[in-house]
Amino acid sequence: MNELVPQHISKYACYSACFCVLPNCIITYMFGYKVMSMIFGLLYVTTILHWRKVQDGLIKKIDIGVALLAMYRLTCVERFRLKPVYQTYWLFIVGIMVIAFIINEYIFNMQVKFPCKTKRIINYTLPDTKERESACYNSVIRHVCFIHLLPTITFGSFILLSELYE
Repeated sequence: MNELVPQHISKYACYSACFCVLPNCIITYMFGYKVMSMIFGLLYVTTILHWRKVQDGLIKKIDIGVALLAMYRLTCVERFRLKPVYQTYWLFIVGIMVIAFIINEYIFNMQVKFPCKTKRIINYTLPDTKERESACYNSVIRHVCFIHLLPTITFGSFILLSELYE
């Protein structure tokens, strides 16, 4: 199996897990979100395993599954423990995440995974070129910002605001 993203680029997503997922594991534990804390702990492990060597395979599928489980739990169970205003904001954040994920995956697939002989808006990049490296950097940065940073900082902040400022 070929690496989809070189390790010198994917390492940034590993680092972001240390600053996003792991702190939320601690915050959720401190405020009594025990199941969510366990899911974040598992997500931390799967994220590190996936992003240390990005490939299409079982580890990627497991990481996506755990991330979806975390999002389901946050959105359908845990958000109701937040103050009502933050419950609404969380749904807005989830919408942004979904749109950003779809757009990022589309761009990445067009630039890196699916060569095409016809002219298109987003062109395929050849392996071992500056364009391919730039496509990978951009995809990882978008993913880190919208899928790692945005939800973890937001939900962690909503927990703190809901619990500490009642």
